[in-house]
Amino acid sequence: MAAESLRIAQAWIKRGVLIPDPASVFIDPQARLGKGTRVEPFSFIQGKSIIGKNCLIGPMARIRDCRLGDGVSIEQSVAEASIFKKGCVVGPFARVRPGCVIGEGAHLGNFCEFKKAKIGRAVKAGHLSYLGDTVVGDYANIGAGTITANYDGKFKHQTKIGKRAFTGSGTVLVAPLSLGDFSVTGAGAVVLKGSKVPKRGVVVGVPAKLLKKKR
Repeated sequence: MAAESLRIAQAWIKRGVLIPDPASVFIDPQARLGKGTRVEPFSFIQGKSIIGKNCLIGPMARIRDCRLGDGVSIEQSVAEASIFKKGCVVGPFARVRPGCVIGEGAHLGNFCEFKKAKIGRAVKAGHLSYLGDTVVGDYANIGAGTITANYDGKFKHQTKIGKRAFTGSGTVLVAPLSLGDFSVTGAGAVVLKGSKVPKRGVVVGVPAKLLKKKR
């Protein structure tokens, strides 16, 4: 098995894939890798994964049945059955569970988890967040510690976060709910089930309430 794994890695090297330590990686025979991609030590590319050109995998990454566009970076993270569009950056220590679509140029950072999430272009979710059954609009910023409470004990519910929305640190979004484009949540806000925060709305507190605009 080790000999077969080494043979596959060496074959990819001949096709223009950069693998500094071919004995330390595993690449499934069904996987496909683009020229210029670099696979760092202790990384696993499993199933029918398709990796684009000039990607960075690892070190210590596990990718299974995923499709990566050109220039994607996944470092010290786990990704399963998801799509990563051009130039997005994942990790270290992130988990992308099945059913996700990660938009072009998005950044998913340290200790974040995603499940059936549609993440828009250039979204930033840098620290300690969980987004499950969530749609996030382009250029939104997910503050540290933001989570979607998507499970009520019986059913999973969806959260919608609009374009250029900004969630403060420690926000809890109790699904189902929606945040409008350009909306803001204050740090520690708990946005309750059924809420519809309007475009450019600002909500704060526990439970979160809409701040009135000054005249």
